[in-house]
Amino acid sequence: DHARQALTHDTRNPLAPVVLALAQRELGDEAAANAVIGAGLESDRFNMLLRFLSGLDRARFFAEMRAEPAQTVLDMAFDLLGMGQYALTEALLADFGAHCGHTVMTALTLGYVRHLQGRDAGDAFEIAADAPLGDTYPVRAGEINVLSYALDRGFKRAAFLLGCEYYDKRQYARATALFERALRDEPDNYMVYRSLAVAYYSHMNRRGEALPLMRRALAMSNSEQLLYETAVLMDQLGAAPEEKLDLLLPRLPAMRRDDLFVEAAKAYNQARRPEKAREVLMNHVFTACEGGEHAIADQYMFSFFQEGARLERAGDYEAALESYTQALTLPASLGAGIWNRTKYVPYRYRIAGCLDKLGRRAEAEEIWREILRIDIDFFSNMYLPELPYYQALAAEKIGLQQRAWNLMGEARRSWTRELKRTDSGFFSTTPFFISFVQSAAELREAQYDYLLGLVSLYEGDGERAAKLFEKSCRINADHLFCQYYRDALAGGD
Repeated sequence: DHARQALTHDTRNPLAPVVLALAQRELGDEAAANAVIGAGLESDRFNMLLRFLSGLDRARFFAEMRAEPAQTVLDMAFDLLGMGQYALTEALLADFGAHCGHTVMTALTLGYVRHLQGRDAGDAFEIAADAPLGDTYPVRAGEINVLSYALDRGFKRAAFLLGCEYYDKRQYARATALFERALRDEPDNYMVYRSLAVAYYSHMNRRGEALPLMRRALAMSNSEQLLYETAVLMDQLGAAPEEKLDLLLPRLPAMRRDDLFVEAAKAYNQARRPEKAREVLMNHVFTACEGGEHAIADQYMFSFFQEGARLERAGDYEAALESYTQALTLPASLGAGIWNRTKYVPYRYRIAGCLDKLGRRAEAEEIWREILRIDIDFFSNMYLPELPYYQALAAEKIGLQQRAWNLMGEARRSWTRELKRTDSGFFSTTPFFISFVQSAAELREAQYDYLLGLVSLYEGDGERAAKLFEKSCRINADHLFCQYYRDALAGGD
């Protein structure tokens, strides 16, 4: 009756016809059950539970699964368990193992279902010990029960997998304790070391222990994801760029992932070796990636910025102009583009300065006025939050002193206010699947210390600016322009 009522409210409910058909079979009305199954499949021929109940040949049933079979079967199994269909769940899992081969979680779930029926797990643990993980780590609430059962019976792989479950559920202390147990149970599993490093750094305030664990993991695996995460972690811990290069360069010939080449280029830029940064980028063909374009473009463009600044300090304004101008054209092999013209502003401002020194004042003024015409809005704040600083400098260049003061006065008030504001979530996000999470408060502080450092620089307080830039770089070593201003004030290149 409940199933029929559910179908009157939602005719496309995928579980209601399953419950109805099972109830009719329990009541001995096979014909009614088959009619419900047939009608349900006419409405949704991809309802896997109905296909399973229809008596379809098992080899064909598994062969025709369009989604990943192990995950589909586990979804079905936990739905059936929720209906109290232990025997049917066991049959489903046993058939899957016979036709497709078990993953660790299908085998453990089979053992758990046998336990629920008052029987021994049989060969399930033995099969699970050597079974592959498959495409997905356990995330279902029901899998916690399965893994807890396996852990209680001494199954060695259970501690790590259960730790992954609890980490997904944001129970970080519990997950960490399980990862620590897994170090003893699975000392050769590199993912245990990696996951414990992530937990220590991101949630347990044990950041100093993270990098040694990642190095242990890297010694066991050639995973490029692991290599990328280690490079990111080194940045977040403030490692010297030379240390990152020592990690990445020996592996460079075998690397395939775009983001690893970006990390190598960034390390060269951080080490003030811009020509080597470009060499790394130009020796790799990148795949265009929506959202990733600027990560590549930033390294390429900044390499020219460094060279231009060095030439400008040496008084070679023609060469500096050429270098800054080259930054504005991205080679096709980078697969990159610029979504917002504010990204060009630091370079265009420097170009104008070189033009002015070369006696081409009219061209320089056009660029300064162009910078002033850019609206400060949501997108400028996203792509170049320091735009008011460059606009104030441009305003001064063309004699608009009051406008320059107004711009920096408003920027100071706004950035001071934002520095103290409780984060609403923006700085809690980690781009590109970075697992090592810095605190939102720290990242907010890093951004606004940099911006307020520019205010101090504009006001002529180089000492305060240097302190703010240094503080920002300690938190966020990714910020190349912050590093540039810090080093420039210290008298470096």
